[in-house]
Amino acid sequence: MKDIPTALQDHLDSGSTRLSLCWYVKRRDGEYLRGTEHDRDVVLSTGNFDIPGTYLATANITASDIRYSRDLAVDNSEVTGALNTDGLTLSVDAAEAEGGRFDGAEVLLFLCRWDAPDDGQIILQRGTLGILQQNSDGEYRAELRGLAQALQKPMVPTYGPTCDADLGDSRCGVNVAALTVSSTVESVSSGDRARFTDSTILQASGYFSGGNLTWDSGENEGLSMDVRSFDGEQFVLTEPMPFAISAGDQYSVYPGCDKRRQTCHDQFDNIVNFRGFPDIPGRDTLVRGPR
Repeated sequence: MKDIPTALQDHLDSGSTRLSLCWYVKRRDGEYLRGTEHDRDVVLSTGNFDIPGTYLATANITASDIRYSRDLAVDNSEVTGALNTDGLTLSVDAAEAEGGRFDGAEVLLFLCRWDAPDDGQIILQRGTLGILQQNSDGEYRAELRGLAQALQKPMVPTYGPTCDADLGDSRCGVNVAALTVSSTVESVSSGDRARFTDSTILQASGYFSGGNLTWDSGENEGLSMDVRSFDGEQFVLTEPMPFAISAGDQYSVYPGCDKRRQTCHDQFDNIVNFRGFPDIPGRDTLVRGPR
């Protein structure tokens, strides 16, 4: 049951309502995008969470039907809008979306009176932004994942031949900072946003394959991308960066881990923290016939 402020409840009981749908997206870096379906901006000075702010009618945001359930089923919706939207606190473009700056962003969807927004708000849905896709018209469609989405993740560890820890996390224990190498792009082919060369790197071919690279300067500063392959000089990223890579751009990169026991022992000297179970018989053992 929703807690509706008295003033807003009186408005709902009047039989003639002036409600507008508003929502905000809070990126992981703290930047906001606020929008409304109303034809004029809606300004709020009070409210829970991070509601206070200006919600722009020019954000061109719409929302699909919002689904609720009384059990623990996942309540998801979709929001659709136009990229390249000039916001009060944020200018959104396709490059920022492709660069992952909205991945896992906090989202709040609510209703309020457009003519008296501080009479209160009705919270419709709160969650995180899921997969964001862009079409040829410059519009994006993003799934709004409800709070129950977190319950879909595995809650207990599972057994498997490979390690289920992530390199550098608390269960792994490897000091990633000590393995991180900082360097500068030496050369890059014109227009290539996924490959560059740096012959000053001393590590062997394959050392950074599967690792992660973060840009410390240039147009992609602050963005990260996984490394698909490293041949001793050339880095190939898993996906093109949203902005151009230029000679002289600085970056930091750390190696990847294929989560095998031998790699944990030989490359990271961390076998004591290996979380895999390669010696447990698999399903093939169960169905294997007599020899």
